[in-house]
Amino acid sequence: MSVQGVRNLQHQWSIIGEFSNYPLEDLVNWINEKTPPDAVFAGPMPTMASIKLSTLRPIVNHPHYEDAQLRYH
Repeated sequence: MSVQGVRNLQHQWSIIGEFSNYPLEDLVNWINEKTPPDAVFAGPMPTMASIKLSTLRPIVNHPHYEDAQLRYH
């Protein structure tokens, strides 16, 4: 198992490339250029993580991901 794991890691490390997501980049640029610094955003968690990290704008949890039981514990 360890030998195969090392092979898998070596293969993954050998992949050279660049991740790009042009729609998300456009969204981040639009937020930075067209919205006030205190604008708050809501949406899917992966998108909101990128918005928070890239623009430093406040975000709120999307209700779809909330767990009502967690609020009372």
